[in-house]
This record gives sequence, C-alpha cells and structure tokens, in this order.
Amino acid sequence: MPCHYRKQRKSRLTQDMDAATLIAALFFLMTRYSRDQDKTLVQPILDHFDWLTAHPELVNSQLQHTCMRLKKNWEMMPEINHKRVALH
Repeated sequence: MPCHYRKQRKSRLTQDMDAATLIAALFFLMTRYSRDQDKTLVQPILDHFDWLTAHPELVNSQLQHTCMRLKKNWEMMPEINHKRVALH
C-alpha cells in the first residue's frame, strides 16, 4: 500500500471518528497490552496517539502534549526499537 494512501486513510479516520471514541479505543488497546503483553498491539497504540494528536476536536494543548509524550515512551518499547534496528 503506497505511503500517501495510508496518510490519506489515517487523516480521514481522524476526521470521521470523534475524539472520545479514539480515546476509548486507545485505552482498550493499552489495557489489552498490559494484560497480554501482545507485541502486535504496540503499533496500533502508536497510531492512535498520532490520530489523537492530529484530531480536530482535540483543542486542549495539554492533552496533545500528553499524547506526544506518551507516544515517545511507547516508541522506546523494545519491540519498536528492535524493528527499527532490523530495518537499518
């Protein structure tokens, strides 16, 4: 799938879904990760942080900054770092 298509799809998802639904889905994914340690959930969690940060309803800058900081912490997960090292 071309990168520009994924960006368009993500931006449409961000615009079409309300922020509360994205937050609820993110909490669900994070809860599942904490329970199961399923490494396949890390990337969707990162995607949800991106979508929330860019969401037009998210006018609270503190919440945007919190999402960005949390995403940085999740990016430091060994699963993500291992994939980055393997790609280089």
